[in-house]
Amino acid sequence: MKMMKWLVLLVFSFSFIAGCSQNEAKTDTTTKQTEKKDEKKQEGNKQEEHKQEDSKQEQKPAEEQKQEEKRKDEKTAEPKSIEENQSKTKTAEPSQNQKEQSKVVNEPKETPKQENVQQTQVNPVPSPEPKPEPKPEPEKKIVTLSVRDDQGTILGDTEVELQDGDTVFKVLGRTLKKKGIQMEYTGSGSGVYVQGINNLYEKAKGAGSGWKYSVNGIVANMGAGRYKVKQGDKIEWFYTLDYRKEER
Repeated sequence: MKMMKWLVLLVFSFSFIAGCSQNEAKTDTTTKQTEKKDEKKQEGNKQEEHKQEDSKQEQKPAEEQKQEEKRKDEKTAEPKSIEENQSKTKTAEPSQNQKEQSKVVNEPKETPKQENVQQTQVNPVPSPEPKPEPKPEPEKKIVTLSVRDDQGTILGDTEVELQDGDTVFKVLGRTLKKKGIQMEYTGSGSGVYVQGINNLYEKAKGAGSGWKYSVNGIVANMGAGRYKVKQGDKIEWFYTLDYRKEER
């Protein structure tokens, strides 16, 4: 019986030892596999790093070439850009002037009401002085003059504007002169005497023939240089064949 126990114990111990050895072998293989995997990963990472470094090294000269090309393009573009800027400034100047002019033109003008308001605020406009009413022009004083001889009319009814101090003789002389009709007289002032009108003289048709005048239809017995006329008078000079009869 004891021998059987020892055999069982030996078998059990051997089996335990074998299981442990198998487990250790398994663990060793797994660790080795993991180590190999890690080594492969590290190698892959290293290869990737080498590739990245190589690509960077390859990119560097390409980038440098690009930068050099950009510098060349910038150098060649500088004069063009300067010329373009100059042309732009030249073209922009009139546009700016036009804008300024348009601004000045388009500035809203002040309405007359606003201007008046500003003037009243700054300098109050004095009230205009009342203008003196225009004096009515004095009415013209008019008389009517006519002249006829024993045959007919020399001067028809003519309106004559009176002047200060006018007499029958002054009205006759001023009117005949304007009309171009001949007249001859002697004396002056209140003693003036009319001898002939339109080349028809006194005593040409008899001893009592000569020139006389009437005012408003009444034959005057006063010298023509003394008789002062007034507004509305009607003066008529006529040639009589006999002044004593005072014919008209």
